[in-house]
Amino acid sequence: MRLVGDLQNYLRFLTGLPRYVRSRITPEEARSAFRRWVDEREENFLRIAERGIFGWDRSPYRQMFALADCEFGDLCQEVRRQGLEPTLKSLREAGVYVTFEEFKGRTPIVRDGKEI
Repeated sequence: MRLVGDLQNYLRFLTGLPRYVRSRITPEEARSAFRRWVDEREENFLRIAERGIFGWDRSPYRQMFALADCEFGDLCQEVRRQGLEPTLKSLREAGVYVTFEEFKGRTPIVRDGKEI
């Protein structure tokens, strides 16, 4: 059944591609879209974190957040209080990150002496 779903997705992509390639946007439309993306960036990050980290029990990031004593409400509060970049820096310093070697599974994720 998954093959059928994949084929439907590829077909939808291929049928929409010519229209996408022909479409044109003005520089002002591009600037407006970019401004909107920047304005919504923090809320988009929080939505992704809520679903992809805190909404998934097996997320290694969720375990790192727990070791850093940070729950979703704390994350929201910090992002709204100090902004996204400073919050991400604080999280990095608290051990909420994954190195390239950890991401590839070449080394275990170890924080505060605990393997995740």
